[in-house]
Amino acid sequence: MTEQVDVKKLAEWAGIKPHETRNFFTGEIIDRESFPDFPNDLNACFDWIEPELYRRGYRYQLSRLQHGHMTHIIKSSTKGWVDIVAFAFDDEKPATAFCKAIEQMLDIEKAK
Repeated sequence: MTEQVDVKKLAEWAGIKPHETRNFFTGEIIDRESFPDFPNDLNACFDWIEPELYRRGYRYQLSRLQHGHMTHIIKSSTKGWVDIVAFAFDDEKPATAFCKAIEQMLDIEKAK
């Protein structure tokens, strides 16, 4: 069973803000721009999340395994050390594995 990915959390981390268009007279929301479907769209991950990941000094390795997909989030130090910060596995979608690893990295950053 696949765990749920918090798309809003990932989008906000990547700098995407939701946009709402309201009716001027009633205040009713008539259009709401939704967030990209990160867990199902690897291209959206590469367009939005990957640049922010690089900007913050992280790298990643996305691997196809016999029974699924694995993502490692890596942070290198100035001394040349490489630390695996987070990793995640998904048996169906590489984008979901990527998103889970980013979420895990964010939770670890928050705990520091």
